[in-house]
Amino acid sequence: MRETATRIAAMAVAVLAIMITSPSPAYGCSCIEPDLEQLFSGHEGAFVGTLIERPPLDEGFVNSADLVPYVFEVEAAYKGEVTNPMTVMSAVSGASCGLEMPEGASASVFVWSEGGEWHGGLCSTMGPEALLDGPFQTVEFAEAEPPAGTSVARWALAGLGIAGAAAAGIAYQRRNRPTT
Repeated sequence: MRETATRIAAMAVAVLAIMITSPSPAYGCSCIEPDLEQLFSGHEGAFVGTLIERPPLDEGFVNSADLVPYVFEVEAAYKGEVTNPMTVMSAVSGASCGLEMPEGASASVFVWSEGGEWHGGLCSTMGPEALLDGPFQTVEFAEAEPPAGTSVARWALAGLGIAGAAAAGIAYQRRNRPTT
């Protein structure tokens, strides 16, 4: 029995050492000062909106490049098939060029379509006045139903799943504990 415990401990140390010394990607975001004309012509969609929902930053993300939904209330649309509200997928952190704005902040947001979802980032946003006062004409946008599950609800459900898995693991260990 003691030999098994020693093997398990040695294996855990080996796995931990591999995890610590294995190279992992490093992320960093660097944006040049955006040019309104280039942003507009280089993106499939453009709108002015107020951020009404963003993911909680204290959740267990794997890395700063994890994609999460940011939900905007649209004030004006300028390009693309914009809906209100507008969900934009972006990295969870500005370190990976994710959106960096608090709920309630307004911005001119330039987006691209990928896999049937709109994507945006730190380098594709400007102050709201960029589009509001800019030379572009507005386009119609559609009212859409809010996303079925809010990001908070999705993260809460994920947390419950992790807690359930941990409880199952503890129960398994207790059942298989050797008697002395």
